[in-house]
Amino acid sequence: MSKRPREEEQTTPSIAKRTKKDEPRIPLPTLTITPSPNLYVVEIIVSSSPTAEERNGLTWIVEERPATRAGAGMYIQLRTREQQSGIGRIGHVIMMRKHWITFAINNARQVCTIRVPTAWASLSALERHTHATRYHLLPDTPRPLPALRNSPNLTGPADRHHKADATMDEAQMERHLYKIANARPIALHTSHHTTHHGLLGDVKEEPERARSGEGDECK
Repeated sequence: MSKRPREEEQTTPSIAKRTKKDEPRIPLPTLTITPSPNLYVVEIIVSSSPTAEERNGLTWIVEERPATRAGAGMYIQLRTREQQSGIGRIGHVIMMRKHWITFAINNARQVCTIRVPTAWASLSALERHTHATRYHLLPDTPRPLPALRNSPNLTGPADRHHKADATMDEAQMERHLYKIANARPIALHTSHHTTHHGLLGDVKEEPERARSGEGDECK
């Protein structure tokens, strides 16, 4: 009995696996402040993969703790494993989340922002008050960096990470916040849902009866 000729095995050309080196590299923003010996510039290590989470531009995510807390007015130089930017300056707070604070980056040719873990962010007394008193309203995501997830002292409301500032009492801060952010002072509760816009994003306050119950504790 004759054997059937063995069918030739069809081979498909091997597809080379794409490595990180082959992936297109997103350039760091062009920061335009002229270097000077008088400038104290803080190097900020960021992820090489920015996000497009804000309305305009890219957001660069801080990966390592900087030499000093990152906050408005600080001169910075962004760095990844492959790139280094020029010098820019951190601007105002763009967005607050439970575990992250997003700042504008000034002196950049492209609109861009930087997202800093709350524990590594430098906030004003009013910003700390806002984060602490509205903490239960803030988004839970993005999650903290893996290095911070199991450290209770490095998560939670911003006032845990900063010394108290007695320049304004709580009532003054609430009145000031009401004026600049169109946010309703806590004392002026109503029975309906109120939506806040601005630093906190679009978040809803709970009705008064929900606040007065046992579920009023911050998560």
